[in-house]
Amino acid sequence: MTGATMQMARIPLTRPQPAIHQLLLVEDEPGDVQMVREAIGMRPIRIHVAGALTSAFHFLERLGEYANAATPDLVLLDIRLPVFPGTILLQERRQRQLWAGVPVVVFTSSELERQHCLELGATDYIRKPATWSGWQETIESLIDRFLT
Repeated sequence: MTGATMQMARIPLTRPQPAIHQLLLVEDEPGDVQMVREAIGMRPIRIHVAGALTSAFHFLERLGEYANAATPDLVLLDIRLPVFPGTILLQERRQRQLWAGVPVVVFTSSELERQHCLELGATDYIRKPATWSGWQETIESLIDRFLT
């Protein structure tokens, strides 16, 4: 270059931030909530916990305190909940256009209702693991299938 000064713009070098996925965990057992949290670890996943079916409906329908809630990318649903069983969410899901496309995975300790839940439209039915390594493997598999 002849006599011209070349100015270089300073462009900050930043890494793109990973997308933060939204997980709605419908679970009333604090120990199971903790296992999911620990298995997810530091991954970019925001966990919203609903300890009862009414809270899950309010979250999904953006009612009350959940008016600004994000649509979850995945719902993990325990079907053995206090007051109302999780199967009611599966029945109502078909009629709710706000979240009809959200995968709902039944995540429970019982094997008894597998066929019924799948017939009601559950995306999958997974039995809760009995060991810590099982929890890690199961959550990793769910993340790979639904949140990547």
